[in-house]
Amino acid sequence: MYKYTKLLLLQILLLHTCFITANINSSISESSKSTTMKIGYTEGGLNLNLGTSIRVIIKGAIQFPESYMQNLKGNKITSIRLAIGKELSEQNNTIFITNNLEKQPLYIQKIEKFEAGWNDITLDTPFDISGKELFIGFQYTSSGEVISFDGSADNNYANWLAHGQKEEDLSWGHQSGGCLNLQAIINGDHLPQNDVCLNNISARKYAHPGMESPVDLIIRNMAAADINNLEVTYTVEDQESVTRLIENLSIKSNDIGMVSLDDMIIDESGIYNLDIKINKVNGEIDEDDTNNTGYFENIICKEDYTNRKVLLEQFSTMECINCPDAHKTLDNALKYKRDVIRIIHHSGYGTDALTIDESSKYLFFFSNESGGNHYAPGMMLDRTNLAKYGADNGNGGSTPGPAFFPRRENVSKLIDQCMSTPALISLNMNKKYDTNTRSLTVSTFGQIPSGDVSRLKGSNICLNIVLTEDNILGTQIGADNPNEYYHSHAIRKVLTSVWGDPIEFTGDTFHSKDYTFTIPAEWVDKNMHVIVFIANSDQISSNNCQVYNSEEATLLDPDPSSIESNQQETRPKIYANTIAGYIYVSGEYNSAFIYNTAGCLIKQINQPKSEIDIYSLSKGIYFIKLHTADSSYSFKFIITR
Repeated sequence: MYKYTKLLLLQILLLHTCFITANINSSISESSKSTTMKIGYTEGGLNLNLGTSIRVIIKGAIQFPESYMQNLKGNKITSIRLAIGKELSEQNNTIFITNNLEKQPLYIQKIEKFEAGWNDITLDTPFDISGKELFIGFQYTSSGEVISFDGSADNNYANWLAHGQKEEDLSWGHQSGGCLNLQAIINGDHLPQNDVCLNNISARKYAHPGMESPVDLIIRNMAAADINNLEVTYTVEDQESVTRLIENLSIKSNDIGMVSLDDMIIDESGIYNLDIKINKVNGEIDEDDTNNTGYFENIICKEDYTNRKVLLEQFSTMECINCPDAHKTLDNALKYKRDVIRIIHHSGYGTDALTIDESSKYLFFFSNESGGNHYAPGMMLDRTNLAKYGADNGNGGSTPGPAFFPRRENVSKLIDQCMSTPALISLNMNKKYDTNTRSLTVSTFGQIPSGDVSRLKGSNICLNIVLTEDNILGTQIGADNPNEYYHSHAIRKVLTSVWGDPIEFTGDTFHSKDYTFTIPAEWVDKNMHVIVFIANSDQISSNNCQVYNSEEATLLDPDPSSIESNQQETRPKIYANTIAGYIYVSGEYNSAFIYNTAGCLIKQINQPKSEIDIYSLSKGIYFIKLHTADSSYSFKFIITR
């Protein structure tokens, strides 16, 4: 057995693996059935390449147990899809199908050439599925990082690997790195049509009474037909169940998708569990409902809490050979996460054409009062030291400051750790941008729901405003095409001082001044973002610079129809502080109306303002409707005092 670059054979427990175990629904008309289906475990991303510097024979396979294959009996495997990480050093290739990795394959086919990237291979003879357990695999000989994994969670059905210089050296084992990028295409008249697997539930661990708290369902299409709609029921503990029809989906066979429930509301303070059940797929009863339910525990609902967005800052340069892999790691970790705002500082390993002075100064976050060394790739989350949660410097060493190495094995968990922490201060942004003059004006306002500024535990709470740009063409060492690489999230400008401007609170609220800036002509405004965040500023201790909350907006609004529509995000937002007795409105509106649950008008506001007084309202559930020039928006809030 020979050592691979970044390669360790590990035994990993299987998580979130979905199989069909029920009989196919025969109620679907024959004429409307889909006759082609994809099977496999990969999420599809070419995110991790493994290999060795010496020439070796490499075999890989994915496994489908009998309980799964029984429901595909009578159909045929007609092709195999395989991804190659980098160009093979020689071409001596086969694909195979077997029911035992230690025995002669049931089917084997020589392949003249595997290209780097995805390869679609049509079988010379379609393979009949008998319902027995199957392994689908490949073999080639090469040096280099040629084995392609998706970089997702490890799955022992999807990561069988063997390698050695001689056939007699080969021994099958499981390889950490996610799932092999390997799939099979099945054709036939006996395929499942409407079946979904609920892989995971992503929800906030906290909520504010009466405020919408989004829940995301991560699902895989386990059938042949595209998923166009789902009927979902969710139940918050001690509240009535709510059923929603989620439409306008397009999730193809074997693909993974994120389906959002944006209207989940917890009525009162407390600790609650959330139950989810997918009832129907495309209007039909799911053909296997054994994997359609999920459970999310201990959502803490308090008046003190408000929505938090996590600030993720990376350190990367064009000269950093390992930075492209780090970008892939983070892209994969963020694929099914919302409320994460990303900034890339072009510093840490030299400088390049996108380096600004402030990014070089932010290398401060790699050290503490005793010192430290900076590097790239690097990252930090909310400028918080996460060493106690497993963050390290890439060599297993400690992280003296908040910056750490983006390790595939734990970066997703570290992001989740930060996302599970509620915000104690709200943050809203007003921005105006004139496309003719390229003039930008930004201001912010916010409020502490508890009314107690001291709960932030910061000695110098500051506002930071930065601009970033996506899709900047440049070079990148270590990329597949180093002379043509598109850089995104690159920090272009800091509108405040480098460490932020102090916030002055009036009671428990703040309103910033206006910040103005003219966007240079060479910057592409449609690719730009405005990012604001509140953090403690301590230029002595990097570990005392926690980010409390963040917000982001695109510089240009989608489908702008006029200068005015460019200037403001069209949908207003509200934040209700029922303890203080105010509703705070972000965005433009013409008038507002407050109703009780009986539909009676309680209060009317004809002169728009950012603070609406609700202190006189008694305990209960209310709705506020905001009217804009071309639409109206309704929000629910609850007074519990």
